Amino acid sequence: MLKLAYFSVLLLIILVSQGSVAVQPMLEISMQTKLDAQLLAVQKKLQDQNSANFLYFEARQQATEAKIEAQLKELQTQTKNQLLLLENQQSAFQKTLLETLSTINNNIFDPRFKRIGSRYFYIEYNIRKSWEEAAETCHQMGGYLAAFKTQEELAAIMPKLKTWFWYWTGIRHLKEDGRLISTASGKTATAFKWREGEPRNDGPCVLLNNIEMIDYRCTSKQYFICQSDNET
Repeated sequence: MLKLAYFSVLLLIILVSQGSVAVQPMLEISMQTKLDAQLLAVQKKLQDQNSANFLYFEARQQATEAKIEAQLKELQTQTKNQLLLLENQQSAFQKTLLETLSTINNNIFDPRFKRIGSRYFYIEYNIRKSWEEAAETCHQMGGYLAAFKTQEELAAIMPKLKTWFWYWTGIRHLKEDGRLISTASGKTATAFKWREGEPRNDGPCVLLNNIEMIDYRCTSKQYFICQSDNET
């Protein structure tokens, strides 16, 4: 009986000893598995956090870019409007300046112009020229070959002309339709005192003496009348 008990105890010790050797690897595997799971969880959390951060910064960058683009468009619009305003102001200034210079030019003219009626004229009594030469002389004086606003103005000038001498005027036939215009203004001439039977189309230019008007060839050498303005 004692031998049987001894062997039983011995067997139990052996089994326990063998069992303890088998449990240790299982515990190590369990611990490793748990650590792996925890590591995977940490990695996933980091990945999720990185993805969230990326999406946040991407959205913020897009919003910033959109804001900058909107600001640039607004700046471009403001710049364009300011440029248009400056162009309009410049155009208005240039127009005012030209009008002012024109007024000054009309008020400051060659002292040889003398007032007859309401306007200023120069009558050349000494040198005869062709129509073109006479027109150039008037331009050099700052004026134009003369046309007449009214019959009263024409009547005021005619007595100042030498008797029976002819003077070039600024009235000419248009080639296109034959109208008689003032070369100073480009408008249709309105005041005439034609000789009977005139105009006869003897030439495109118009001569005046102290009594009447005729049309004649422009190359003829004659005296001439200038006006200081381009009103008619």
